[in-house]
Amino acid sequence: MLYHFKDALRVGFPTTPDLHVTLFRGGGNLSREPEGVLWHTLEITQVAERLGADPERGLSDEEAAARLHKFGHNRIREEKPPHPLVIFLNQFRDFMIYVLLGAAVISGLALREVLDAVVIMCIVVANAVLGFIQEYRAEKALESLRMLSAPTARVIREGREKRIPSHDLVPGDLILLEAGDRIPADARVLEAHVLRAEESSLTGESDSVEKRADPLPGEYLPLGELANMVHTGTHIVHGRATAMVVETGKRTQLGRIAEMIGDTWEEKTPLQKGLAKAGKKIALLCLAICAVVFLLGSLRGQEWSEMFLFSVSLAVAAIPEGLPAIVTIALALGVRRMADRNAFLRRLPAVETLGSADVICTDKTGTLTRNEMEVLEIRIPQCRPIHPDSAEGESPEVLEALQPLLATAVLCNDARVQGDEILGEGTEVALLCMAERLSFPLAEAIDKYRRVEEIPFESERKMMSTINAMPEQGTENCFFPFTTSRLMLLSKGAPEAILRRCSRVLTPHGVRV
Repeated sequence: MLYHFKDALRVGFPTTPDLHVTLFRGGGNLSREPEGVLWHTLEITQVAERLGADPERGLSDEEAAARLHKFGHNRIREEKPPHPLVIFLNQFRDFMIYVLLGAAVISGLALREVLDAVVIMCIVVANAVLGFIQEYRAEKALESLRMLSAPTARVIREGREKRIPSHDLVPGDLILLEAGDRIPADARVLEAHVLRAEESSLTGESDSVEKRADPLPGEYLPLGELANMVHTGTHIVHGRATAMVVETGKRTQLGRIAEMIGDTWEEKTPLQKGLAKAGKKIALLCLAICAVVFLLGSLRGQEWSEMFLFSVSLAVAAIPEGLPAIVTIALALGVRRMADRNAFLRRLPAVETLGSADVICTDKTGTLTRNEMEVLEIRIPQCRPIHPDSAEGESPEVLEALQPLLATAVLCNDARVQGDEILGEGTEVALLCMAERLSFPLAEAIDKYRRVEEIPFESERKMMSTINAMPEQGTENCFFPFTTSRLMLLSKGAPEAILRRCSRVLTPHGVRV
């Protein structure tokens, strides 16, 4: 499966050959040309030439305006939300509700039982109101999901950097990306500096992916292997880059998924099918009873008008008018219990459908897990395992021995604190969170031990290193008291890569050879 869906949906797949080839490829673009453009196989100069754009100065404002008119706004397919009145009226589209409405009309007009008619109508309206409230709230919640699109983008036009609304991006635009940015359109990377992107929303892979500018061999690569492409809906966790927009709106990878999802159709749930079937049986049974009673009474010489009213009264009394209300209340309670566990349901009958599922096929990242990493245990030589949330009870010697470790985790780290959140690659974010949980002074360490040089993580070295300046003379060196050097090399990485470069060990009892 080349595409990752967060929800189970029945999708109608078009069968056109061009679309089939593009979907199986998992990485080109829904091209304006019949054969498609394999952007990942092209050199940077070829990409710029194909798009008619300058890879240094970007597009001119006039050309961007012309392309915006030609290709349209950079918006993914958005269905117009239903009007609240339509949502309310849809709650009456049920056979059992039709039976109850018929019973209310007959009770009020034919039998003159106004109280019974009012009671039945109140039950029907209450049932509709409960369903309306749930569905209306769900529609409002769905609107918030559209915030996945980046609201603004940094572009270079006519050689000048500017920030524009992301929906104004066009193919050929030169965009600037850095850690923390959400990617506003599908783009080909032109220049990358230690760039990593988190693409779990498209591929389901929790690990961030390294990006580079070199062309890739092979025409039909899976989406997760397009190392020189960035895609709408994903975001940058590390580094910075310059990229050229190749597709916008519904032609992006995320846009294609939205187009396919838009071709879905609504299917009745097992509960709705069961209630409709029961309603039809009840209606037919009542009509049969009415006919039998009316026929028997007429054969015995009773007035036909009296027998008709008696038969109708019997039919109305046999209809379980409380059934829809009981079902709706039970479903509403189920929705409430699931909401307490942060489960989102759009319609009430979906509760029963979920309960009827025998097998659920789902991905892991972001669905069963939160796509977050966390440090659960710290181990230092000659000491039992330390849990970050319960380190207060450790001895002063152990806490002191922890300081160089925490300082290295913070200083040899490219994640950054922005407001109430930490942005960066998953492992580095987990290390900063660990330091925060242990009350380590992040800002003080970063300010006091400024970074001089950096050697990025590479698969060959299996480690990342930074060179940091020690505090000036007269300033307390509280995190690395065992050295008086002016510069210090800090590294983190795979255990085998780090350990084979070590000659001494720091323990709670001092440095050991």
